[in-house]
Amino acid sequence: MNPKLSPEHLQRRALVYVRQSSPGQVLHNQESQRRQYGLADHARQLGFQQVEVDQRK
Repeated sequence: MNPKLSPEHLQRRALVYVRQSSPGQVLHNQESQRRQYGLADHARQLGFQQVEVDQRK
């Protein structure tokens, strides 16, 4: 656990959002999507119970 994250922090929701500028980026730049889900996994590893991935395009 990260010493900078208190139990109060970890009770909050973690929101992951990676912006895509165009529909073409969404289709052809899969790296951003992989990073987005990697960030969600990292938040869970830090101890966040509620992790939400914003999938607006």
